[in-house]
Amino acid sequence: MSALRFHELTVKRVSPEAAGSVAITFDIPPAELERFHFEPGQFLTVKAVVDGQEVRRSYSISSPRSRLAKKGELEIGIRPVEGGVFSNWAAQSVKAGDTISVMPPDGRFVVKKQRAIHRVGFAAGSGITPILSIAATTLEEQPESKFTLVYGNRRMSSVMFNEALQDLKDRYRDRLTLIHVLSRQAQEVDLLQGRIDGDKVRAVIDALLPVKSMD
Repeated sequence: MSALRFHELTVKRVSPEAAGSVAITFDIPPAELERFHFEPGQFLTVKAVVDGQEVRRSYSISSPRSRLAKKGELEIGIRPVEGGVFSNWAAQSVKAGDTISVMPPDGRFVVKKQRAIHRVGFAAGSGITPILSIAATTLEEQPESKFTLVYGNRRMSSVMFNEALQDLKDRYRDRLTLIHVLSRQAQEVDLLQGRIDGDKVRAVIDALLPVKSMD
């Protein structure tokens, strides 16, 4: 049952992201590496006292599995929302050196087929966080694999983790395909405008991603 309790982790780094979002990196001590081992797609539950009130929230891990092994780091992405007690506090007040209560990774949004030739992810807004971890880990650990990301946002200026995605694209130029769908910025192709809903997913698959090509 010890795996279910909170552990005090030090914030190693707070990095600004688009639209007021932040990426918070936790320092995982060597003695806790096994406890905080995770499957890409899982989340961390964090706890803090904000304005005298204990608040708990869950945020997906955005970093690849290799960063935990090599650097002892876990990263989560937080986008502040209107009226969001924890998200606004985290985006405005958390700084390197702070200590936050964190539970070990949990969650079932993980890949079921461990080996894949072509993995495809759909994400919108801050929903990129688990998909980013899955994509980066897939590309790092499976040299024969390809990954396609269909990512919806209002405009390119609001794309969360855009720099991390571009770094992945530079590293895996022939294996990572990024497809941006924007709802409030004109695109040259009509297919890439609007919101990602069921009709949009079907249209993108029909035009760009033959079902048989995907694992």
